[in-house]
Amino acid sequence: MSIQGLAYVLVVTDGMSLRTIHPAALGEGDARAVEDVVRRHVLEPAPGPIMSEPRQEMPGDRIRRAALVEVARASGFTGDLCDRCGNMQMKRSGACLTCQACGATTGCA
Repeated sequence: MSIQGLAYVLVVTDGMSLRTIHPAALGEGDARAVEDVVRRHVLEPAPGPIMSEPRQEMPGDRIRRAALVEVARASGFTGDLCDRCGNMQMKRSGACLTCQACGATTGCA
């Protein structure tokens, strides 16, 4: 399922394990509700000032990071962060990685 070119899967965790759910497995009403949440929390910018200092690691950050890596890998990406845009849409290109979001590479021409 996609929203304005954004492909996604749902990641559900109980803190010990991760499960991915493809939106096509949801009923039509549930899929619309999920799309509304994704639109509000992912596609629309958050109100308020941007933090100027790096924040402290919070409990659950490692679990969220693991969930994001799982989603990226399930979508065919490596799960690595792009140094330029911070996206997790990195694909192997020979010995290097290329970001599918911004086109940056990991140093290869």
